[in-house]
Amino acid sequence: MKRVNALVPTAAMARRPRGRPLRTSSRPRARATLVLAAATVAAAAGVVPLAATPAGAAPPGVRDDFDGNGYRDLAVAAPHALVDGQEHAGAVVVVPGSAAAPSAAATTVLSQSSPGVPGASEAGDAWGAAVAAGDFDHDGRADLAVGAPGEDTGQGVDVGAVIVLWGGSGGLGAGTALATPATPGLTGFGGTLAAGDFDGDGVDDLAVGQQGVNDVWIYRGGSGFPAAPTGFEATALTDGVAGVATLAAGDINGDGTDDLVVGGDNLTARDYFRNAVYLSPGSASRRVYAGLAGHGTSAAVGDVDGDGRADVVTGHPREPDGVFQGTSRGGNVTVTYGAAGGLATSRAPVVIHQNTAGVPGAAEPEDQFGASVALGDINGDGYADLAVGADQENIGEALQAGAVTVFHGSAAGLTTTTSYSLHQNTAGVPGGAEANDRLGNAVSLTDRNRDGRADLAIGVPGEDEGAGGFMWLPATATGITTTGSVGVGASATGLAVTGQYPPELGSDFSG
Repeated sequence: MKRVNALVPTAAMARRPRGRPLRTSSRPRARATLVLAAATVAAAAGVVPLAATPAGAAPPGVRDDFDGNGYRDLAVAAPHALVDGQEHAGAVVVVPGSAAAPSAAATTVLSQSSPGVPGASEAGDAWGAAVAAGDFDHDGRADLAVGAPGEDTGQGVDVGAVIVLWGGSGGLGAGTALATPATPGLTGFGGTLAAGDFDGDGVDDLAVGQQGVNDVWIYRGGSGFPAAPTGFEATALTDGVAGVATLAAGDINGDGTDDLVVGGDNLTARDYFRNAVYLSPGSASRRVYAGLAGHGTSAAVGDVDGDGRADVVTGHPREPDGVFQGTSRGGNVTVTYGAAGGLATSRAPVVIHQNTAGVPGAAEPEDQFGASVALGDINGDGYADLAVGADQENIGEALQAGAVTVFHGSAAGLTTTTSYSLHQNTAGVPGGAEANDRLGNAVSLTDRNRDGRADLAIGVPGEDEGAGGFMWLPATATGITTTGSVGVGASATGLAVTGQYPPELGSDFSG
């Protein structure tokens, strides 16, 4: 039987230490199922009403509004889900945006067994290993690109595939498979995805990475999408065998066109998970930066200092062991500032870890601080704020329970003195900290309730013996609050949690 774990790991899968089982405790454990957490909303309704949308709040962008109702939606990955009896087939749970908090009852589960979705659910496809939202056909409603790096095609075994599900008034519907590049030895295509307007025509494009080599393919959005890719290749990241670890997009030089951050490796320099920035990768005038500070298995792009140019945050959760080239015990994140020329040369990158002054906790081996990163304006002050996942942080005696640290942006950049940590032993957070929950394996900052502030979504893929789940914590003018927080477990969405391998819901987010 074809298994995902026979592949080179995807960016999301690589966050789990190789050779370490999902659960290490031999003792029975009480399950603090997210959907039943006391800190969640009233059981009957499953939602918490939030304050009315401020009159001056601008409607969100269409990039992740699947049904066009003005609220941003969120797709949550469950790449190891059992579907129609097929292990590791994969699924995606769609969480609609609204003025109310998320509820399990409102979610929709999609897979390759759903009507109109190309292909079929097969063992090892890992459909949902990567997800990215964008309005690729320019119809005013967002679409969802879903990677299946274990898909078998006519080109061979585990070549991989990307399916685009089209948005409409009823949400996501039928899909279309992208044309796979005719590259010899193609493996794990669709293991990483990012949406952005890379050619400046006002329409979202899609960047697709693969696991076998460090090529990145650009599919241009528009009425003809999905056409064949342009053939852009990330040539600054050569000699790689781990493939593309991460993709992130944003306008770093402020020219109105999105730029692309690519994370991969360079074995010649023994520089694992190196990051490069490609300015306007969809145009012939792209410029390559192969030496972006910070080695990242995760990356996010956003304007943390409010100067009109996006900055780059890369997360490197690896240890300084001489192999993965980590720079801080327990992991770190690096902030590299954007500038008119691409990357700031007069302003040094800033490295933040858990021994940085003001940061909660302490840098300890294998915390994996930086396993995930997300940028968004939490308090509505015009500066992007940062959420950092440390999915192997120990919480009390709960090993690898996981935590998320939040940093606020300012004119001077990210502020560490006001940073704060959230985990399942924090008052008001759904559930309880348990060994191997891996809270923070994925994070997202998205304004899904349209109040002008980015709310925090946290993936907990190890919850309930690996069934997984996610939680939503609302934003306020002073930061993330646990009041009204909601947890949703995999079984409550309708995902199958039986079988040899659990679904690990919460492994990735679309925004």
